[in-house]
Amino acid sequence: DIMSKIKAAYPNDECEGWPFKLPEAEAILAGATGSMPYIDAEFAGSGTLYASREDLARKVLENNSTFKAVSGFINGQQTAMYHKLEDLAATKGVTAKTILGMPVEYVLPEGLLTQGGES
Repeated sequence: DIMSKIKAAYPNDECEGWPFKLPEAEAILAGATGSMPYIDAEFAGSGTLYASREDLARKVLENNSTFKAVSGFINGQQTAMYHKLEDLAATKGVTAKTILGMPVEYVLPEGLLTQGGES
């Protein structure tokens, strides 16, 4: 399935960490200077990958935004295909072979997945 391919571009630990990382990343980029347990720990563990916790916070928000954009794009296509399938199924005289032969095709938004990556 197409979402499995999209999720493969993002490690599970990244996606599972978003509920914790996103509020911290947003707070950091809004100027918060206090402790941010998840981001601070990830930053400390990342060595020299990020110049600052603000850089990490930007990457977290960028990756999450890209993931949501791609997911939304795919979900929009799925909804359109479901409506086409419903219309086809409601057509008088349509056969099961015709319904089963309906093409299922997805187009990925150009360039978005190349921005993803672990944060």
